[in-house]
Amino acid sequence: MIKQLYILLDYYGRFYHEWDAKDFSLNKFEDYLSKNGFKPIVLKFSDIDFNKHNFKDEILLYSSCEGGQYKDYIEDILLGIQLRGGILIPNFYLFRAHENKSFQQVYRDIRDFGNLNGKALGALKDFSNNIGNQEFPIVIKAAEGCGSRKVYLLNDLKSANRVVKKLSNCIDCRIKRLLDQYKAIIAVKLGKRRYVRIHENKTRKFVIQDYVPNLDSDWKVLVFGNKYYVLNRKVRKRDFRASGSGMFSFLDPPDGLLDFAKLVYEKIESPYASLDIANNGKEFYLLEFQALYFGLYTVLNAEYHFEQEENCWRKVSGKAIIEKEMADSILHFVKRLHIN
Repeated sequence: MIKQLYILLDYYGRFYHEWDAKDFSLNKFEDYLSKNGFKPIVLKFSDIDFNKHNFKDEILLYSSCEGGQYKDYIEDILLGIQLRGGILIPNFYLFRAHENKSFQQVYRDIRDFGNLNGKALGALKDFSNNIGNQEFPIVIKAAEGCGSRKVYLLNDLKSANRVVKKLSNCIDCRIKRLLDQYKAIIAVKLGKRRYVRIHENKTRKFVIQDYVPNLDSDWKVLVFGNKYYVLNRKVRKRDFRASGSGMFSFLDPPDGLLDFAKLVYEKIESPYASLDIANNGKEFYLLEFQALYFGLYTVLNAEYHFEQEENCWRKVSGKAIIEKEMADSILHFVKRLHIN
């Protein structure tokens, strides 16, 4: 039976803006979906009319973008689709987790995966109330963004407080607060208000996590259905972060890494995922994850991938065709969730 499937595009008609045109072809993607028994229907977010479109029990593929108001707009449309009973792939929670380390932490806490303790917080006062008997060093991350930007390793409470104050009370927030206060005072002096009313909730969220010491590298694992692509990333000199170091190599993973990645991938519930995994020689830890709008360097440059057969991992040679990997992953995912 052929299953109808929508592909949602942005205002430029792009499905996956993160992926360069030379790396991803929408037409090829549609062809592979058709070969997998789907009937793809291309539709822009802005073309959706909720007075006409029902979407009940329909499958809709979509992507994200880098923050800003357009990402908020996509969120509005996705919530409308959910209200109509549509089936979003990936699910809406994974869209919310995109470039949002705060909700990533909430998602992993609820679904119990990743093996790394952390907490999402919303203000400096939250940090003061929750730090308690926290052992140092700790890692503190701004909630927004991706990669290693605004990620700090702190060795004591004083430096942690300084960083949290910087992250949660951003310059834009402080300027806005001062302007609001100035306007409120003027309004009182002009007789438009009886008292100065200042809103104090101008702050930004952030995440604290346990620190995994003594790492000289981490592992980027891209999962497409039953295929696992692995990249080793060295930690930069005088740093603790591997993301963005540029020191990449395709190495066979240590024992247990792929088993750990598979457990995480199944908990995430997405057709494809990008996992950043650390290994201190004893345990594996999920540092971050994404399920949409992630980079493809690992899958596009790998000469082989890994597949599990009868509880054993098999190394399979060959270059990937990204459109096929995505289409196969979606078919695999739909079958696994029994979406008819």
